[in-house]
Amino acid sequence: MANNKTAFWKFLGETKVMIPILQRDYAQGRFDKGALRKNFLTSLKQALDGKLTDGQNELVLDFIYGSIEDGVMLPLDGQQRLTTLWLLHWFIALKAGKLSEGEATLLNFTYETRRSSREFCHQICLAKNFSTSDSIANICEYITTRTWFSSSWHHDPTIQSMLRMISGTNINLEKIDKKKRMDAQEANNMIDGLEKLFKDTTTEKFREYWDKITSKQPPFYFYQLPLQEFGLSDDLYVKMNARGKQLTPFENFKADLIGYIRQRAKEQDENRSSGKVDSDKDWRKLLDPVTGIPILLDTDWAYIFWENRSSQHTLDEIFFAFLNRVFWEELVSGSNIDDFSGDDEKGAKELEGDPSYRYLTADNVNDYHDLSPYKFHKGEIPYRLFENLIIVMKRIKAFESTNGLSLPRNIGEVFYFLPKYTTEDSKKDIITRLTQPHRVLFHAVYKYLLEGVPETVSLKRWLRVVCNITSGKSLGKDWNRYIIRTTATMLAAIRAVSSLDSHAVYETLRTLQISNSEKEIPSRMNEEITKAGIIVDSDGKLASYPGTGYSTWEEAIISAENYSFFNGSISFLYQGPDGVARFTDFSDKFNKVKEYFKPIIEDPAQILSENYSASTSLLQSLISRFDKNMFWDVIWWRKHYLFDNSEQSWRHYLYDPNLLRPVHEFLTESLTTIVRTDSTDRAEHMLFLLTNTGLLDFALRKFGNSYIRQYHGHDAIYPSTTGVFLDASYRDQFMQLPEIEITSGEKVPESFLIYGSDICFTYKGINFIWYRDNNVYLAKPDNGKEKQALISEGKEIYFSINPNNKPYPELLDAIKSLPDIFEKNMLDIKS
Repeated sequence: MANNKTAFWKFLGETKVMIPILQRDYAQGRFDKGALRKNFLTSLKQALDGKLTDGQNELVLDFIYGSIEDGVMLPLDGQQRLTTLWLLHWFIALKAGKLSEGEATLLNFTYETRRSSREFCHQICLAKNFSTSDSIANICEYITTRTWFSSSWHHDPTIQSMLRMISGTNINLEKIDKKKRMDAQEANNMIDGLEKLFKDTTTEKFREYWDKITSKQPPFYFYQLPLQEFGLSDDLYVKMNARGKQLTPFENFKADLIGYIRQRAKEQDENRSSGKVDSDKDWRKLLDPVTGIPILLDTDWAYIFWENRSSQHTLDEIFFAFLNRVFWEELVSGSNIDDFSGDDEKGAKELEGDPSYRYLTADNVNDYHDLSPYKFHKGEIPYRLFENLIIVMKRIKAFESTNGLSLPRNIGEVFYFLPKYTTEDSKKDIITRLTQPHRVLFHAVYKYLLEGVPETVSLKRWLRVVCNITSGKSLGKDWNRYIIRTTATMLAAIRAVSSLDSHAVYETLRTLQISNSEKEIPSRMNEEITKAGIIVDSDGKLASYPGTGYSTWEEAIISAENYSFFNGSISFLYQGPDGVARFTDFSDKFNKVKEYFKPIIEDPAQILSENYSASTSLLQSLISRFDKNMFWDVIWWRKHYLFDNSEQSWRHYLYDPNLLRPVHEFLTESLTTIVRTDSTDRAEHMLFLLTNTGLLDFALRKFGNSYIRQYHGHDAIYPSTTGVFLDASYRDQFMQLPEIEITSGEKVPESFLIYGSDICFTYKGINFIWYRDNNVYLAKPDNGKEKQALISEGKEIYFSINPNNKPYPELLDAIKSLPDIFEKNMLDIKS
């Protein structure tokens, strides 16, 4: 480090400094940076006066990185400090009457960002432009009134910032609203400019300062690091500077983060870190000029994100988002996640109540204020985070393809371990976000990189297992929602993943015991344990597949996992009727699956192969194997909402643990529908109607989807308001009588069932309604869909009979009498 210790005047005399065109404008002189100017200028003057607060005799201004070629340095990092140092040297030269002496050296500094900035830097270095410098009371006013100062320079942000660094904040109070004058006055009083700082300094004192800053031992230094000496190319330099010119939240974050490390190192050097977290760690090591955090942030690490840059060639947001996720990961994995069980919402809520957790989860890269949310461990950042980050980034950079760190199977939105920019509505670039399942995947990839050098085979196996654990979807009404959508389930998944060796995942899984838990994450883990037992043998070698089409069990199982809508879960292909794994039927079952389902699902409503997509033959074959307990557990209202050929229906049936036997038989036997006999038992009667009549085909054609529930006091299959009563056989068979003509409602083919809750019919040319309350009403002559009524004393009187399961001839006689009863009552009311 000492070999790179550099005095500004000596360096500028030997090397030209050119701020490149892709760098941002000079920011330290901006209007809102008054406090920053004050602090930096105060430190510089304390160094000049030998009054540094820490008792040091020189001020070290940290690292300046840049590319040097043909004697010209293009700064990568340090532009702001270099510009301020240059202005300080220029100002002291001017006030000491030494501008002619220093002119040639000062001219070695310029801005390439704009022609106006470059010309301004040139003009203020010329001694002839300040021939009357002794009488200049206001330097900025003097400069801006010269003929060589172009009026267009008032619009150059770098020039305006330089002028403000010279003069400090000077607000015209007469043009300020009275309510804001106090704040404006405070800004004016701040010592945030060179003229304010040296207000009472004499010419003699300025000459002393001049001698100091141009001597061999000046009061301030920086460490200059040429990029070429560390194997870093100019191409990297150009890419790094493509970050954009506006001071970003990420740049503020980096400055604060490096400042934090520097402060911890200083406290350690001065024996003031006792009692703090990680006080025994070598914090100074993190500041190494070649391998430390500051140089890595701006070189190797930033280069990793260049491939994912935005359309405007920026990368700050994705870099910042990634580091936020690393902090989130270290916070969560550093906690005792065993305290957060899958069914313990209390533990999850405690974590959700942590302000650091909430801030880092939000991942808002445009809302950085200070470093406090990042100090998640007893008010500090643990040293472990920096150690792990260095390891992870080194292994990412060395890995042959960072794309391999992303998801091999889509879980909702595509997962990217390294964030990318995407465009919405062609308006602006946004950053890829993390869902709850993605946070588990991020943890898994981070863990993998920490635990060893990445290589393609072990990484694919690891991601396959983790994806299988995280990609599960709920059954029933939440069928299309991923099981990991709460903090509790996310932590349960992280805990499960954390128990595995990421570089030998099959071998680790083989050693684990099957869990008795019925929770979703343990169930997914059980499946991975079971599959690992067949994929590799006891020696850890891939086991040969006994069937045709695949060479190993791993190849066959991966093919099945990626088939159709299975999303990694294929327990129905290897479980027997008792739920015990028996891979002897795997090949036959998989062949049936290939016959029945599409290999790739683009539309969740269209998942069956062409031969079965237009009928319910598959559903009828499966449901015909149900018993009445399965009906209540799987089909009845709130257990299942759809009867159709959609992914929702088939996911519900294939994965339900109550259906192990019928699913096994369905996939091992020929495609037949078991003939059932009708029964007086409610469930068995409804199963008969579903499987041995045309009800399911009718429901699929008429409703598209449906469910069975109690409706108007009846067991009914309904989409919403109109459906088919399943317990109205007395009514439905009555409607089949030759004397009866249905005028509303529709007969269900291959059954006595009728679609409709209120069935309108005619008998002997008269309109009647068999209403949903199981009464038969006289209907209006001109509108057979409305009940006939008389108005008596302001009240409606309806005329009906209750069938009471009478023999049909008696029922017909009773119905025939309704018009006569109506007429008699009408005459009674009139009389």
